[in-house]
This record gives sequence, structure tokens and C-alpha cells, in this order.
Amino acid sequence: MNDEKEFMKSDALDSGQSVQETGSSENQTPEIESNTEEIVTLAEAACAASEKASISAAMEELESSEKVEEVASVSVDSVQDHSDLPQLAGDESDGTAAKTQGDLTADGEASQQSELTPKERFLDTLTQAKNALLQVSLPHCIMRLVGIFLIISSAFVVHHYALSADHSYQPISNWHEFRDAISLPMLALFVVGDYILLSLIKTKLPGTRLDSCILLIGLVLFSLVTLWRNDNVYYTYALILITAVSGFAAVEYDRKCAKHKLPFAVTLILVILLAAFVAFVVAFSTICQFKSYGTSCYDMGIFIQMYHSMIHDLSLVTTCERGEFLSHLAVHFSPIYYLLLPFYFFFPSANTLLIAQAVMITLGVFPLIGICRKYHFRNGTTLFFCITYLFCAELIGPCYYHFHENAFLPMLLMFLFYAIEKKKPVMIYIFMALVLFVKEDAPIYIVCIGIYLLFRKDMTGIRKHGAIMAAIGAAYFGVVTTLMGKYGEGVMTSRTYGNLMIDQDAGFGEIIKTVILDPAYFISQLLREDTFLFFLSVMIPLGMMPLFTKKFSRLMLFAPFVLMNLASGYVYASNRDFQYVFGTATCLIYATVINAADLRPKKRQMVAAYTAMASLFVAFSAFSGKVMWKYEYYRDNTERFSQQDEVLSSIPDDASVVCDTWFVPFLANRDEIYEMNDTLAAAPSTTDFVVVRISENYDYNEGLLNKLETEGYTYYDGIESVLEIYVSPTYEFQSEK
Repeated sequence: MNDEKEFMKSDALDSGQSVQETGSSENQTPEIESNTEEIVTLAEAACAASEKASISAAMEELESSEKVEEVASVSVDSVQDHSDLPQLAGDESDGTAAKTQGDLTADGEASQQSELTPKERFLDTLTQAKNALLQVSLPHCIMRLVGIFLIISSAFVVHHYALSADHSYQPISNWHEFRDAISLPMLALFVVGDYILLSLIKTKLPGTRLDSCILLIGLVLFSLVTLWRNDNVYYTYALILITAVSGFAAVEYDRKCAKHKLPFAVTLILVILLAAFVAFVVAFSTICQFKSYGTSCYDMGIFIQMYHSMIHDLSLVTTCERGEFLSHLAVHFSPIYYLLLPFYFFFPSANTLLIAQAVMITLGVFPLIGICRKYHFRNGTTLFFCITYLFCAELIGPCYYHFHENAFLPMLLMFLFYAIEKKKPVMIYIFMALVLFVKEDAPIYIVCIGIYLLFRKDMTGIRKHGAIMAAIGAAYFGVVTTLMGKYGEGVMTSRTYGNLMIDQDAGFGEIIKTVILDPAYFISQLLREDTFLFFLSVMIPLGMMPLFTKKFSRLMLFAPFVLMNLASGYVYASNRDFQYVFGTATCLIYATVINAADLRPKKRQMVAAYTAMASLFVAFSAFSGKVMWKYEYYRDNTERFSQQDEVLSSIPDDASVVCDTWFVPFLANRDEIYEMNDTLAAAPSTTDFVVVRISENYDYNEGLLNKLETEGYTYYDGIESVLEIYVSPTYEFQSEK
């Protein structure tokens, strides 16, 4: 208060002094001096009054004083005659008045608060709490609460399934035991405690998407944890739907919050790590499958023997594929195998082929990055599409049916699409040739992609190459199928498309005739129950995006899926666990990406996020149990498998062998090996060694053993109740056993 009094005195004196100086120049000194003395007197009176009562009363007295009015009128006249006075007095008086008014308000509120009764104080506190609650966003609270609940529930699932020492309960298959094992008070304590903690963090980070992120993390974590070793496809689709709808609503509600862009360097590092992870898991689990005798002659043993021939004389000759010396090119025209020959030459093992296959399917993600950048996708969108590719069930599943030439297709096709997007004709023809070398039916991809390029209007300058590609693909297909029909075993048209052929010995002309003359029957074959379910299993993770386009040319990317998977009567063609989906799935992923490019950036990112989430969920459901089972089976039976390895390894490498289909891959690194079957079991034995699998009660086992005894074969080695090895009386050992 003393400061205020001194301030008002000095203000009055300064004002009087300014008026005095100005008035002297106009011969008005006596009047101004008199007014100045009156201003000082009134200011002192106001200050004294404020000490006795309040400043508001003093101001009221000053405003009502006639002297102040008179002084004000004189001051106004002086201001009109001297333009510099507002600079000296007006600004200072305004600042003083504002400061005085603020102090008056604060002092008034403090005075009123001190005068409140306890009841009034309590009501005032309730009012303040009510106002604070009205400012809280209910949707944000719900997102935060649900996200925390799902995260805590996921932790309980992990604990009771994998970390508990005395039990292992799954929340679905063991739901009675699992529910009783959960402590409701503990669950509530964790949820409430974490909710309070995150609410405090939220107050420090008001401009972030914390709540929507917590909800999304909870949804994804809960889904992955409960899908682990759970192949219930309907539960998987339910989680995809719930996560998609809830995630979309959360992000839309939080869209005004701060956004942080993902750097490209971080995106690239994450993609490399994910690709390495997928390649490692697939390679490791398939090697465990091989080491535990989980691979058969078809399709592992034939390729091990084929590469054995290739590193010796560059031929692709096998004996176990058709029971005679025959080049694999007579069965499937696949010169692409020579690409892996240098690796197999230095590392001649089944592991080399399985690792190469796992690496090849993941390498296609790198040209996909280039395609996304060509369309100027956000880095987050690019990352999501890469996850879609890496966790695509149609690219992972066939790896567990051993080894195939079709595993080259994802990498080669994606590089071909990249070359088209970048308008590089030389690169286009290089990868076109490599795709053609994969298999005799690979020209179907080239013809469809060529037509797609030909009718793509934004590819000015290279559209003509589409016509050339289609022509080359058609000509190559005709030449190869003719040569295979004349010098090989044909292209197995009746096996693949027998459902569309009346004359099973006819060629593709018979299929075309059916399609043209009876399109109703052809459509009925596309919509069978098994193919329709397969269609949904492939298209749901992609959000049906391959079909969401107004451009006719892009539908050609969907054509291979129709021709090679849906229209075929071969039961394995419409099954994601077999090699026939490698190439068609790659075309569908590419179609998804370029169709998404037509959307606005925000919708584009939503589509990419959905496909990544759905692909991840489907992969976890379909393969987590398979991967873990193969590893655990090998781990728990390592000693038994090592004993089998030792006994089978005792057979000399130069000897010819006939054995059970599950033993063929282990013994296939030799010139002559055959798969045991009913025909060979009954026919006279011609090989140096015969391996009889006693652990399997085959119908022919007893007759085979009697025949071997009659032919003079003698017991060579074996494992009781597992296998027995017999050697021919005519075989001459090069060295002692």
C-alpha cells in the first residue's frame, strides 16, 4: 500500500510539473500552479483514505470531487494545445490505473475468500471440481482406460500361459482354468494404478496422441497374444474387425493432436530388421522341420538330388522324382535353379536351399520400398505396406512345404514391377526373362503384366514394351509346352485344369473352348465353396484393395489369381500352404499399393495400416503354432534324431538306396536314390541298400522283409522299432564300415 501511495504522489507531481512547464510558455503559470497544489492535496487525501478503508473508496471520492473535474478540464485544454502531453502523462496514468485495478481485484477476491464460511468454501471447492471435470474429454478417458485394460489383460495371458511354473493356461482353450486363475482385485488394482499414472503423464503431454496410441497398442498386443498358437480363423477375423473399427475411431478423434513424421532412415532400418526377423524365423523353423525328418521326397528330396547332379555335371538329373534317371526339366522347365548353384556348390546342404528360400521371399520388400517412394508415400505408409508384404500368409505358408522354384517369384516379380514404375526398359526385360525361367506356366504372369502395361495411360514412352512382353510371354509359353510335350512329360494340364476339360488328353485349347462355350460352368468353378473361402482368406487381409480401381489395366494384375488359383481344379492350387500362391499373392500386393496411391494421403495411410495389421494377425494365427511346434518337436527329440542321422550316415555315398519318403531328403546327396512304395516293395530289389521304416506299420513291410531275405540281403544296421538297413549281396564296400 505504501508503494501505491508513493506512486500516486509521484504521478500527481509529475503531471503537475508537466502542466506547469507547459503553461509558463503560454503565460498561464498561476492557474496551473494552483491546480497542481490541489491535485497533490487530493492525492494525499486519497492515499490516506485507502489506509483507513480501501482503495476503491478513495477512487470513488476522487471521481466525485469537483476539483478533479476542474483539473481534468484544464488538463484536456492543455493537451489540445500541446500534443506532447499524452506521451508524458497519459501513458503513465493508464498503466497506473490498470495496475491499481488488478491489485484491487486480487485483494477483493482474497477479502471475499476470507469472509466465506466453511460451508461456502466447501461448495466453492465442489464448483471448481465440477468445472475441472467438465473440461475432461470423456472419449480420451475411455480410450485410455480400455487401452490399459487390454495391456494388463495381455500381461496376464502371457504370465499364465508362458511364465507360470505350475501351469499353462490359454484364455480360449482353457478358459475355465484361466478365468479362475485371474485375481479380480489385482486386475482392478493394476488398471486403476496405471490409469492414474498415465493421466498424470497426459497432463504433462497435452498435445500428443497418447490416449489413441495406448488404445492401439492395447488392441494389437492383446490380439497378438491371444492369437499365439491359435489358428481359429473366425476369431482372427473378429479381432481384425474390432481393431480396424476401434483404431480408426481413435485416430479420427485424435486427429487434431500433434503429429511427428517418421524419418526415412528409421523406416529403412525397421524394414531391414523385420525382413531379417522373418527370414530367420522361416529359415530356422524349416531347418528344424528338415532335421526332425519332417520333409519328404516331394518336394525336398528331389531338389537335393538335383543340386547334387548340378554341382557334378550341371545336369538336373534325378532318380527319386519319377523312379528313373530323368532331368527335372522334363517335368518342370525351371532353369532358374542355376542362380543358386554357386551357393550350393560351396555349401552342399539342404540348409542352403531352405535359407535361400527364406531370404528370397523377403528380398522383394526392397523394390516395394522403391515403388512406395515413387508414389511419394509417407514413410509410415511405406512401413505399413512393407509389413503387409513381409507377413503375407501366402508368402510364408508355402515355405513349410519344403522347397520350390516358385519361391523365386515374389522377389523377381516385385523387381519387375519396380522397373515398370521407374520406366527402365532394360531392367524390365532382364526380370521378364528371369520370371520366364521360373516355370513353364510363368509366362501367364508376363502376358498379364504386359497387357497391364500396354493399357496403362500414364506410362507414355514404354507402353509399347507391354505389347512386346505379352507377345514374348505367349510365344515362350507355346514353345516350352510344345517341347515338354514332345521330349518331356508334358505340362500336366489335366491335373491342373481337369475340371474344365472333357478330353483329358487335350491341351489348353480344350480349356479355352469350355470358357467360351460354357461361361456359366466356368464361373461356377470360380465360386466353389473351397475357392470362395480361399478367396476371402487372401483378400480380407488386403482389404479387397486389388479390386478397388476404375482402371481396366489394373484388373490384369488380378487375372493370375483367377486363372492359377480360383479356376484350377487342383486341390492344392487354392491352398496358401502350397507354392502355387507365391506369384499371385505378389501381384495382389502390388495392385493394393498402386490402388492405394489413388487415394488421399490420409486414407492411403489408413489402408496401409489396416493391411499391415490384418496380415500380421493372420500370420500370427496361422504360423505361430506351426513354428513353435517344429522347434519344440526337434528340441524334445534331438537325441533320437541324432541317432537316426548316425545310422543313416553309415550308408556309403556311392551306394544306391531305396527308402521311405521321409528318409529320402537325408540320403539324397547321391547319384541314385528311390522312394519306397508298394510297387518297389513287391518288385525285385536292384539297389545296394534298402531302408525299411519299422516305426510305420506299412502294409508292405512284412512282404518286403521276406523278399529281402529270399534275395540274400543281409542286415546292415538299424534302430530297434524305428528302422532297419539291409545290404545287397552284390555290393562291394570300398572300405571297412
